[in-house]
Amino acid sequence: MPAFTASQASVTNNSKVVQINSGESIANVNSGDFLVLAGFIIEINRAYLGGDGKGYFELVKNWPNSNQTNQECIVIPTTGEFKKAVDALTSANVLVNDNFKAMQDWQTKTGTVTFTNQEGTTTTVKTLKQIENEAQAQMDATHPHPWAIRKGVFESNRNTKRKRFAASSFISFGKHSGVDNVIGEGLQTYSSFTVAEQANSILLGRTTAESSLTAKSSTDSAILNFDGVEITIDMQESIQYHRTKINFPPPEEGTRTYDSDAATSLIHASPAIAFASETDTNKVVTDRVDLWGFEIFLREINENDPFVYDKGMLQSKASTINGVPATYNAIRPLSYFAWYIGDESVRGQGVNWLTASEESRAKIASDPSHNIFFDDETGKFYQWTVRGRTIAGLGNGDWASIDSAKGPSTAYPILKWDGLTKVRPQGVFDTVEEPSTPEGTGIYTSKNNGVSWGGDKEIKDRGIYQAWSSSGYKNTDYFASGYRNCYFVVCGTLPRLNLGGHHPRENPLGSRMWTKPGNTTAGVWCTSQFIGTQNKAMCFEVGSVGDGAPVAVGSGRIVSGLSGRADKRYADAVYASGVGGICRDMRYPAKGLQPKDFAEADLLNKASKLRGRERLPFTRNIVVSTISISRADKHFTISVTDNSASEFDWIDSTQAAFPTLAHGTIFVEGIAYTVLGASKSGSTDIILNTDRVVTSTQGESVTGCFGYYMNVSVAGVYTHTDVIGSPAKIKVCTELKDGWQGSWVPRVPDGAIDNFPLTKPFYGTGSSIERLTTLDDGATWNVESISLWNAVTNETGYTNLSASAVVVLSYQTKAKTTEPAVNTAIYAGVEGIGNVWFCNFGGGTAENGRLLTYSLIDKITTGSNSYAREANTALTRWAIASAQSLFPNAAPAILKHELPEFEASNSPTVKALNYLVNDMGQGYLHYAFAELVHNGTDWGDDGQIHITDNLSTMPDENGNTVLVGAARNVEPLGWLHNDK
Repeated sequence: MPAFTASQASVTNNSKVVQINSGESIANVNSGDFLVLAGFIIEINRAYLGGDGKGYFELVKNWPNSNQTNQECIVIPTTGEFKKAVDALTSANVLVNDNFKAMQDWQTKTGTVTFTNQEGTTTTVKTLKQIENEAQAQMDATHPHPWAIRKGVFESNRNTKRKRFAASSFISFGKHSGVDNVIGEGLQTYSSFTVAEQANSILLGRTTAESSLTAKSSTDSAILNFDGVEITIDMQESIQYHRTKINFPPPEEGTRTYDSDAATSLIHASPAIAFASETDTNKVVTDRVDLWGFEIFLREINENDPFVYDKGMLQSKASTINGVPATYNAIRPLSYFAWYIGDESVRGQGVNWLTASEESRAKIASDPSHNIFFDDETGKFYQWTVRGRTIAGLGNGDWASIDSAKGPSTAYPILKWDGLTKVRPQGVFDTVEEPSTPEGTGIYTSKNNGVSWGGDKEIKDRGIYQAWSSSGYKNTDYFASGYRNCYFVVCGTLPRLNLGGHHPRENPLGSRMWTKPGNTTAGVWCTSQFIGTQNKAMCFEVGSVGDGAPVAVGSGRIVSGLSGRADKRYADAVYASGVGGICRDMRYPAKGLQPKDFAEADLLNKASKLRGRERLPFTRNIVVSTISISRADKHFTISVTDNSASEFDWIDSTQAAFPTLAHGTIFVEGIAYTVLGASKSGSTDIILNTDRVVTSTQGESVTGCFGYYMNVSVAGVYTHTDVIGSPAKIKVCTELKDGWQGSWVPRVPDGAIDNFPLTKPFYGTGSSIERLTTLDDGATWNVESISLWNAVTNETGYTNLSASAVVVLSYQTKAKTTEPAVNTAIYAGVEGIGNVWFCNFGGGTAENGRLLTYSLIDKITTGSNSYAREANTALTRWAIASAQSLFPNAAPAILKHELPEFEASNSPTVKALNYLVNDMGQGYLHYAFAELVHNGTDWGDDGQIHITDNLSTMPDENGNTVLVGAARNVEPLGWLHNDK
C-alpha cells in the first residue's frame, strides 16, 4: 500500500518543491521514497512542514514536466526495502565471493534473493526489479494507463490555447497549388473538370510532396482552434497530394419544392409535378446556396462507440494511426459519417479502442494530435471528434444567419437558413435531422461578443456555434454525458447551378443545353435551331436529343462535357468563384488582427486582389408614357395605367426575396438617372429613388431598364451579362422581354454609335467576350467571340450597330469588395486612421484601383493607363469623437488633407480615407469617400473628408453634385482580441 496519499498536490515546472494542499500528514514519508504525480514518478529527497503548516516534499531533481495544480498523488515506500538490502550487503562484505551471484540476481531478477552474513545467518530481500514492479502495480491501481493524457492536463493546455487565440477559427490554412483554381489560402478546386469523381467537391490542404505549391502556410493540412481544442483537418484522401476532400450535395434537378410558410421541403416524382404544385409560398428550388463547415464534439469511447480516429476525423481514410493498422468502422451506419443528408460515399477508418492492445493504445494516446484523454473520475477515455458537414439551402437564395458574431438578434444569433428553419446538431447520433422549426430537439447558437443570455455559461470563445436546446443544457445527448461540448464552425457558402436548361430569363442558373424535335445535336438557347422557352418548367423537361424534350439529357454534368452556358460551367462542378463557385470564404485567422494586417488588406484592395462579394442583378425594361414627379427630391413616381402594371409586381419592399435596393438607369428628357431603389404605391404607381435631384416636369415619357438584386451572391471573378438595345426593341425580343440576369447598357444603338461601355469592370483576357446579336427581335442570333475594344475606357465596339439590334454580351468581371456602411468607432484610435487615396486609373484588368473605385461609387474609371492616376496623401488635421468615431459631416472641418498632384481626367474619380473598425469582435477595413469631378481647371475639392453614413450626395466647390459616403469590406479580415 502507498505510504502516503494526498487528494491535492501542486508543483510547477522546473521546481524542486511539491506542496500538499489537502492537509494529509507527511510523517511516514522518508528520503528515497518515490512520488507518483500525474502519471510521473520522481524520487523524494526529504519531507518537511512549512511555516504555513502545510506539508512539502523536496525532490532530488527539478520537476521536468508541465505545471500541475491540485492533482492527486501517492508516495511509494522504498526506504525500508533498500535499507534491508544495504544492511545485508554491509554485513556480507567479507563474503563477497559467496554473495556475488545473489548480488547479480538482486540487480537483474524479480522476486527475492538471500544474502549470507558474516555470522552465518541469512537475510532475504526483494530484488530491485521486484521493488519497481510492486511500485508500478500500486501506481496502476490508483493511476491506470500512465501513458494516457489525463483530463486535467488536457484542460490545462486547452485553457492556455483559449488565451492565445482571438477566436475559434483557423490557426493554419494548409497548403494549395495553382492560381485560378485557388479559393483562398489552402483551399482550392480541381484545375480542370473531366471525371465524375471531381463532382460536387473542393480540396483543403495539400502535401509538400508536390513541387508546384503556391501557398504560404507553414503546414500541409489546415489546423483549427475549437474553443481551445486544436484540430488538424487531415482526412488523408486517396486523391494525389490532397489532404481533405469536402463533399457537397448534388445539384437540383427541378423536383424539390420549399414552402416558406410551412418551412417544409418535398421531393416530387418529376419536375412537372413539382412546378404544378407551386403557390405564392411554395416554390421549386433552382437557385440553392449550400453551406459548409466542421462539427466537433466530445465523445466517450465505449462498447457502443469503440473506435478512435486519426486526428479525431471520423471521415478519415487513414490506413494506420501511429503505426497501428486502421479498419473501417462497420458498427456505425453510413449516415454517421455522411457529409450531407443522403451521402453514402464515406465510411471512416479508425482503431477499435476496446480490442486494441495496451501497446497500440499507448502509441495512439500519447500523440496529442488525436485529442484523446483519460478521465480518472469516470475511468473512461474520450476523444474530441470532427465531422465535416455540408448543408443544402432549403429554398432559393442566400442563408439568413451564418455569422456567429451577428444574427437577427444580437443576443441570440442562430445558425439558420431563413427566419424559421434552424440547422440541427448531429454529434454522437447516427443520423441528423433536416433543418426544421422546433427548437426543443436542438439548434446551433453562439455567444455574441460577450452577450450572455438564457443561462449561457459554456461558450467561452467567439467564432463558433454551440449545440443548445430550448430547455437549456439539459439536452446533452449530442455529446458525451456530463460534457456540454458540441460545436460548429462555418467555413463558407456555395451558390449552386442547377440541372435545368440555361436561359437568361427563366433559369439563369441552369447548365444544360437545349434541343428541338428532329435535330440530332444540342445547343445554347440563342441559336436558331433550338426551341424558345415559354416558362421555367420547360427548362427541366429533359430527354434525348431529337425526342421532343426541350432539354438534353446528360448535358450540364462534368462527364458529358456539354454546357449550355456562356461560361461553359457544369452544375455538378464546384468552382473557385462566380456562379457555381465558392462565395463566402469564412475561414478567418484565429490569431488576433494587428494594424499591419489592415494595412496589407488595404493595399490588396487597391490592387484588386481581394475576392469581393455581390448579389447577382436581374434587369427589367420599362417603356411608360406618363409620369408624375413626387415631392421628395431624387424620386420619380411612374404611373403605370396599362396592362404592363403586372410587370412591376416584383417591386414590393415587404418581400424578402426583393430588397428595396434596385439598380439600373432610366432616361427622362434625355437625362440619365441611376436607379437606387424602387417601391410601389397602390397597384399602378412605381416610386423610384435616383442618384440626382429631379429637374423634369410632369408628362414626359420614361424609358430605360432597371431591376432588383437576386438573393444569390457571388464572389471573385464571375461571368456577367450586359444587354445593348433600346427598351422598345428589348420589349419585343422573345427571350429578353420579361428580363434577364444581368444589366443594361444605357447607350442606345442608332446606326452610328460604334462604342458601348460595359456596365462592369472587364476582368477577362483576349477574345473572352461572347457576343450574341439579333436584328429580328430574337428570331435568329449570331454568335461570336470578341475582344475588348478599349481597355482604358472599358468599352466594346460594334461598327454602325443598327437601331433594331439587340446584343447580349457575356464577359468576366470581379465582384465588388465593399458595401455601404455607417460611421463606426475606430479600432486602435488614431493609429487606426490611414491616408487619403485618390484614383481614376483606367485599365483592362480592373487593377490599380479601378475595382475599388467602382465598388465605392458604382462608376468605372477611364483615366489613361498611367501611374499619375493614383495618389496618396496624409491627413493634416484630424480628431476623434468621444465615441471613438470620426466626427460626422455636420461638425466643423476637422479632417483635412493636402491637395495632391494628381493628373486631371474626365474619368470618374474617387478619394477615400481608410480606417480600422471593430464590429462585434471582427475587424473591418472602412472607407470614408467622395466622388471628384474635374472642370478643366481644378477638382472642386475642399481638402476635407466628409463623414456620412452609407451613400449620399453633396455639392463640391464647383457646384457639381457628387457622391459621398462610407463603405467597408464585404468580408471581415478576421478576429480581434477582447482586450483591444
